[in-house]
This record gives sequence, structure tokens and C-alpha cells, in this order.
Amino acid sequence: MPMELVELLERGTVVLPLEARDKWEAIRTLTMSLVEAGKLPAERFEEVHRALVEREKELSTGMEKGIAVPHAGVDMPGEALGALGLAPQGIPFECLDGEPARIIFLMVTPKDKKLRHLRTLSTIVRVLAHEGLRRKLLECSSTEEVMRVLQEREEELLKEGGPWPGRRSPSS
Repeated sequence: MPMELVELLERGTVVLPLEARDKWEAIRTLTMSLVEAGKLPAERFEEVHRALVEREKELSTGMEKGIAVPHAGVDMPGEALGALGLAPQGIPFECLDGEPARIIFLMVTPKDKKLRHLRTLSTIVRVLAHEGLRRKLLECSSTEEVMRVLQEREEELLKEGGPWPGRRSPSS
């Protein structure tokens, strides 16, 4: 079963509001939030940041409707790491629709867990595809509120059959 988004995030890995001049500064800030939350050792910051930047240079992870999902696989033990930045003012991110990114979900996964990486990306996209959720997230004034809003949306999706339509369970 993929890691749920609220499990990926912790108090220190939600940056509210995320203030950055561009996507490069946003990626740096969100990666640093992983260090500051104790999720990423400080000595791994440059390596992980470089992997995220290299992936972003290959193809922008800016999607549509104000969403960006910078992600990379790195050599690391354990599970995926995530950080969420909410930028109501918008950050230039080379999104497909030309709009600035307002919700930026950064994810780092172990290179040897490619299927988990893809499923978690799918979950992120499916959760954030809901317009009402995006609006609620951008109105949040605390990390606790962000976590509650995400948890509620994930529970709705589970009732609808999980993050992958057409499958009986997320682990299949």
C-alpha cells in the first residue's frame, strides 16, 4: 500500500506560506525543511537537492491548476520523504498551463523503490486534483489545518475505491 500523504508530512515539512522567487528557491526551501524536521541528515542535503534539481531540469514537474510535484529517487534507506509548500501568491514553476504553482509537494524516495515512487506520485496527483481541496489548502493558516484537510480528502478517496480507479485495493 502506498504511503499516505499525511504520513509523508510532519509539522516541520509543511511550509506555510512558502515564499520563493522561483522554483529553484522553492525546491531548496522545501528540501531544507526536510533537514530542519530531522527527516534528512544535513550532510545529505546537497546530494538530495542536486538530485531534485537535475530531475527538474530534465522536465518541469509543474503541472496544471497551480500544482507542482518536484520529485527524485536517491540512494537512501527507509521510506519516502515529503514536504509541502503552500504559496497563495504563486511561484513561477514552468507549469503546463503557464500559471504559477501555489501547491508544491516535494517528494524524495529510495531509488530501489520505483513502484512505491510511482504510486505515491499517483496518490499526490489524485488528492490534489480536487479543486475544493486545493482551495481549502490555500486557505489554511496552520500545519494542523493542512494535515486535517489532507486526511479528510484521503479518507474520501478510500471510500471511492482508493487512489487507483479500477483496482480493488491499493496494494493490488
